[in-house]
Amino acid sequence: MLGRVLTRFLPHSTRGIVVFVLLIAFLPMLLLQLYTFYDRYGDRRAQESLADLEIARAVASAFDVYLRDVLRHEFVLGKAIDLSQPMSAEQVSKFLAGNVEQIPAVGRLIWLTPEGRAIASSDPNAVGTDYQDRSYFQQIARGDEWAVSELLRARVDGKPGFAIARGIRGDEGSLQGVLVAGVDPELLDERELRMQLTGKAAFSIFDGQGRLVYRSPNVDLSWEQRSEGGAEAIVRRALAGEELTATYTSTVDGQTMMGAFTPIRSISWVVGSARSEAEVMAPMNEDLLRDVVLALLVGLAAFFAALLVSRWLTYPLSLLRKHSVALGSGNLDERVVATGPLEFKDLALAFNVMADDIQAKQEALKVQNEDLQAANEALIQAQEDLMRLAAIVQSSEDAIIGKTLDGIIVSWNGGAERLYGYAPEEIIGKPVAVLVPSQVADDLPAIMERIRRGEGVAPYETVRVRKDGSPVDVSVTMSPVKDLNGNVIGASTIARDITQRNRAEQEIMRLNADLERRAAELTAVNKDLEAFSYSVAHDLRAPLRSIDGFSQALLEDCADQLSAEGKQHLQRVRAGSQQMAQLIDGLLGLSRMSRGEMHFEEVDLSALAQSIAAELFTEQPGRRVEFICTSGVVTNGDARLLRIVIENLLRNAWKFTGKHSCARIEFGVAELEDVLAYFVRDDGAGFDMSYADKLFGAFQRLHGAADFPGTGIGLATVQRIIRRHGGNIWAEGAVEQGATFYFTL
Repeated sequence: MLGRVLTRFLPHSTRGIVVFVLLIAFLPMLLLQLYTFYDRYGDRRAQESLADLEIARAVASAFDVYLRDVLRHEFVLGKAIDLSQPMSAEQVSKFLAGNVEQIPAVGRLIWLTPEGRAIASSDPNAVGTDYQDRSYFQQIARGDEWAVSELLRARVDGKPGFAIARGIRGDEGSLQGVLVAGVDPELLDERELRMQLTGKAAFSIFDGQGRLVYRSPNVDLSWEQRSEGGAEAIVRRALAGEELTATYTSTVDGQTMMGAFTPIRSISWVVGSARSEAEVMAPMNEDLLRDVVLALLVGLAAFFAALLVSRWLTYPLSLLRKHSVALGSGNLDERVVATGPLEFKDLALAFNVMADDIQAKQEALKVQNEDLQAANEALIQAQEDLMRLAAIVQSSEDAIIGKTLDGIIVSWNGGAERLYGYAPEEIIGKPVAVLVPSQVADDLPAIMERIRRGEGVAPYETVRVRKDGSPVDVSVTMSPVKDLNGNVIGASTIARDITQRNRAEQEIMRLNADLERRAAELTAVNKDLEAFSYSVAHDLRAPLRSIDGFSQALLEDCADQLSAEGKQHLQRVRAGSQQMAQLIDGLLGLSRMSRGEMHFEEVDLSALAQSIAAELFTEQPGRRVEFICTSGVVTNGDARLLRIVIENLLRNAWKFTGKHSCARIEFGVAELEDVLAYFVRDDGAGFDMSYADKLFGAFQRLHGAADFPGTGIGLATVQRIIRRHGGNIWAEGAVEQGATFYFTL
């Protein structure tokens, strides 16, 4: 039936058949071209969707970085407020107003009491507002470290925004207050999110309720429109934790969009990136038009080529028919003349090469046999490799277990036998659940589901049960086992005993906790001592002033009634009270060195040294002192405190060289054991190095007050300032050979 149909409709001439065949051959090319375009079209959509997804991921990551940056600012500001108490609400508000512009996109900062009432803010309108019902405040009140609200209407001005709140807690963990940063989405831009978008891509950020928090480029939307946009269902899926791409109709842009959505894991928000489908796929549509035109041109060219080829084939075919008829009539000497296209030449020569073809087939069989032998040798080598691998697995110290997807154990190495106590014949064929205690048994189904998907399980710590029922801490790694076709057929588990390691870690944690407790006790003792010193110093001032004042009054009002010895006694009383007052001032100065906020900045130590030296020369212009100062010595620290350091060291050098007719004082910097050390050196009285440990103690003096007056507080003050800068100070010297004081910062 098919033959009759073909005979009826096909051309009857050779030329017609050739033309027909060539045209039919062109049809698959056209279909292939269409398929290729369709495939490219799909690839282009996939590539563009992946690009949108990468943008969404980048924005999600950038927003997470922005969130951490705001939380860091809040922590620093909140701790500053907490540690600076007591501060009035007005002072806190001024402090917040002075720092709000340092945090990108934050419109206001609000300080809440532990009860949720705003007592201070960079925006005066927010003071007095009760935030107790806000979910983010309730989260922190329940113990969370920080919280982020959904998109809200501000109670102050009704503008949409969201809050980033950070709880500030004391040393005991009690809530001291909550610092809330009100973020204005309109102030966010690609620069704040550290994004540089190209083309016409737009990205959006949605809160946990699916409301539009921010969109770039920005579009003015009402509150109601923020929960619309055509992608509500997609956003809900992304909020559920799914990362996806989709095509949807945007009610904001009024066109079909290609977009990608990914969750922000840290706060359960969603970032979406979208572009107009028409604009993205416009180049592909232009390619389609070009390909259609090209296909039509190729079709016309093929038709005319078929006519020419048919004419070219006619003559060789007629010759082939003539010689074929002669061979068919029994003329074995007749040979086909090799002429025309290559195919006809091959056909003509086929009659003369049959014997050669048989020989060629024999050679081919020989080659195939050699290939089979090589394959057999490769198989033997693979078996040897497998045996070596099995030996390695068997001798491993780690427990290596093979199991089916149903959890049935199928292999058990020596490490597993040593770890769990089961011999292979006791455990193979049993479910792996016999090794899993009941408290972690619920983890197995989720892990096996990941294995079925072809995913590996990174090392995690858990508990297993030995044959004798005792628990053992292990670190477990699981990998899927696949067959030659890539199908998952089982799982390989590697377990390592970490019992000793966990014990060591617990001991370290115990020791750290004990160390922290001791450090806290030491800090408390130091604070008590400092408060005691400060109180005693203040309480002693009044009686000393009375002693000095009444002694002076006696000298002035009763001079005629006092003997010379009495006057001398009163002078000694006054000198002693004045010396005591200087000691009290030194004690107060030493106490202040441990308190107060430090302001770090660039400090020119050379300029400080030269300024103080000039003051010393002005006070005692008759002294012959050579002062040497290294120029350009610059560091970073508190300028006021560092001046006290340089002044104390230079005045000490000036004082202890006072008994020499000519003196030399030097300020400079040196590198000692890869550490930059600053120094003040003199050639004065020096000191005995065996007493060097007393130099920096309060009221410790190595020289008599009659020889070198002073309070014994200066070097103790210097040491405390250096330690507050994280540095160290020490001295080297010899009696009557001078001294050198080194310090680092």
